Amino acid sequence: MKRGYLEILFFCAFFKAGCIVGQNLVPNPSFEDTIECPTCITANNCVAVSTKYWFNPSTQTNASPDYFHACWWQKNLDPNGIGIPFNFPGYQIAHSGDAYIGLISFETINFREYIETQLTKPLEAGKKYNISLFASASNDLALYVVRTLGVHFSKAKITSTNELNLPVTPQVLLAKDDGLHLTDTLNWMKISGSFVANGGEEYITIGNFENDANSDTMHFFGNSYISYYFLDDVSVIKEPENNIFIPNVFSPNGDGKNDILFVLGNNLKSMVFTVFNRWGEKVFESQDINKGWDGTYNNDRFSTDVFYYYLTGTYTDDKPFVQRGNVTLMR
Repeated sequence: MKRGYLEILFFCAFFKAGCIVGQNLVPNPSFEDTIECPTCITANNCVAVSTKYWFNPSTQTNASPDYFHACWWQKNLDPNGIGIPFNFPGYQIAHSGDAYIGLISFETINFREYIETQLTKPLEAGKKYNISLFASASNDLALYVVRTLGVHFSKAKITSTNELNLPVTPQVLLAKDDGLHLTDTLNWMKISGSFVANGGEEYITIGNFENDANSDTMHFFGNSYISYYFLDDVSVIKEPENNIFIPNVFSPNGDGKNDILFVLGNNLKSMVFTVFNRWGEKVFESQDINKGWDGTYNNDRFSTDVFYYYLTGTYTDDKPFVQRGNVTLMR
């Protein structure tokens, strides 16, 4: 749907509608919640030492993701450290807040780094979840770039005692909308995907799970074989259920509040929304969810009255819907 998020919240609150706003199941999604200001760079499990709720699944190895935080500059002036925006992999401001993660997504001989966390609650069987994060290629270490980053959901924590790609298959490949390699070193790139849960998955692990031969990489610059990304703002949100909401009153009085009668809902693919007056005359019709009724007909304004509507259409999963009811126009 294209109706604005704030507008939907207004209708939900004003009319006490049963609207459901998606909840991010990822704890500390932008890595702001710190245990302590980071002091380690490549030491084993540096993420878990400094970042609340996140940990490194590859324990007792050199495959450790890095944690960057603006607090580093309060104690150090080393631009080759782990501060923000300057740090040893390059330069980048945080997508939000004062922190982000960095990891190697590709290095020859199948060397990989990952981050993992436990979700705030298990995934529900048969429900579809939208997964996204923001990535930026390091401007010093992005010698190679990948096309996607993988996400693996599991019921138990994943651990490994070697530095190789984890021996599990990702259920989701996060990619840009254009499907191109993740080459941007200046801006944050949103990468996303979706997953229908089997039920009970509690852990999410992020990284490149493919071995060298199967990794979709592209040479970017330099002579080394390493791909390094900053990551920020991870989200796992359950896709809202199919639903429709039409308010039973609206007030087209020009005060900028509830002036237009819109069809609101989730996952709407097509619709025909028709409004009739008390004598059965059609006074409005729209097939565009972004086009609502302003309470006029042939440029004449209706006075306070009750009108009848009839709505038909389909959801994005092609399930049809039909709804009819009354709406009061108040001047």
